[in-house]
Amino acid sequence: MNDKYLLILNSLIKEFIRVKDPIGSEQLKQVLDTQMSSATIRYYFKKMTDDGMIEQLHRSGGRIPATQTLYRYWDDFFSAFSTQLVVDLSKIEKYAKIFDMFVALKPSSSNLLKEVKNIDNEYLLVIFEQEEIAVRYNRLLEKFLSDFIGNEIEKIAAVIDEIGLEPFRAKINTAVSLNIKTFNKQKLFTLEHLEDFASYYDGSIINKTAFDTKLDGERLSVKINIKDLNGKSYELFIFGELTNDFKNFIRSISGTGK
Repeated sequence: MNDKYLLILNSLIKEFIRVKDPIGSEQLKQVLDTQMSSATIRYYFKKMTDDGMIEQLHRSGGRIPATQTLYRYWDDFFSAFSTQLVVDLSKIEKYAKIFDMFVALKPSSSNLLKEVKNIDNEYLLVIFEQEEIAVRYNRLLEKFLSDFIGNEIEKIAAVIDEIGLEPFRAKINTAVSLNIKTFNKQKLFTLEHLEDFASYYDGSIINKTAFDTKLDGERLSVKINIKDLNGKSYELFIFGELTNDFKNFIRSISGTGK
């Protein structure tokens, strides 16, 4: 791709995210603020369409970015952070609503399993660094947890989710969610057929999603490391449609100007 190709493509993406409508050559010419002609833009539109980078919904209509083009755009954006973002946590709720996305926030402090106590073969006391869970005695659960001493609570919860072992499964998932704050939950109700809805709603999804950006149909989820204004570390999970303005959301809560 040459510089002109990339300039037109990135400008089209940014304008599409801003207006949420197909972009025509005349409209993009005004956005570019250069001496580039509409005919030149249409030439590159044709080339980008042939390359699968953009789509034309109607024969006489403007262009929109293809799904994979938008995904790569956001993947590049989030991959560009070389240091932890410093975020004003008090702004997250406001801007999650303004930019129409679901957000979860969790402190990065560890919560390792320290000990599993058998109380007279009646109860198990499962002791983590930050909390304790009491559950009716189960020999299988005692053996299983003993093998996980020294592991993070999130890792243990993920394995328990796979194998069941109620009621401990419900209790450990509640413990995992205790320090997680969620913002703009209303967003979740607008999304049909959302897999694993419960873990989004309570925020525990933040423990199940890789740090790389993840594409799910027309939706994007991303988890990044941040610090608050006092230097405390957190994990920030952001979820929305590809057309959401993630860049201005980050700019608004961090003031990075990226």
